[in-house]
Amino acid sequence: MKRKLVKQAVIFVLAFAIISCTDPKSHKVRETAPAVPTTVQKQVEKEPVIITEEREPAETPNVSKLELETFTSYPDEFSGCGCSLFLTEQDKQEQKYIYLDAGDIAMIKLNEEVHTFEYKGKVKGNTLYTSNSMQIEVNITKTVENTEMEETSDVEGTFTVTKGNEKLVQKFIGYCGC
Repeated sequence: MKRKLVKQAVIFVLAFAIISCTDPKSHKVRETAPAVPTTVQKQVEKEPVIITEEREPAETPNVSKLELETFTSYPDEFSGCGCSLFLTEQDKQEQKYIYLDAGDIAMIKLNEEVHTFEYKGKVKGNTLYTSNSMQIEVNITKTVENTEMEETSDVEGTFTVTKGNEKLVQKFIGYCGC
């Protein structure tokens, strides 16, 4: 009888020790459970739960919504002396312009809309044109005299279109002259 009593006491102590060592938070108790689980509940129960640390949203870089497009026709006021700029050599051969200027005016096509600009002068060697809400800054980095066309130079560089917080920088090839 003593052995039986000792066995029961040992079992009781072991059971108490095991229960006291477990984390009470790990026991999941469903307070209100429907009698028959719904399809959504079954699906949710099968999917793993991923806990992520909450953070402040990262600053997203300002992605330009300005889309430059080529154009092939232009008003007569752009005929004569000025610069004609293109994306590629093939565009140049096909006369698909990305920019035209005629000295005191310039034009580009952005987001399916033609925009015209007025000449404002030179800033740090770059030519500046503005409209109501936009600005173009043309930076010619290379000039080579064109042997095929008189009074004309082949040019390369970049131009920057700024509209509010948006900015588009585009490399170009082209020619300037009369």
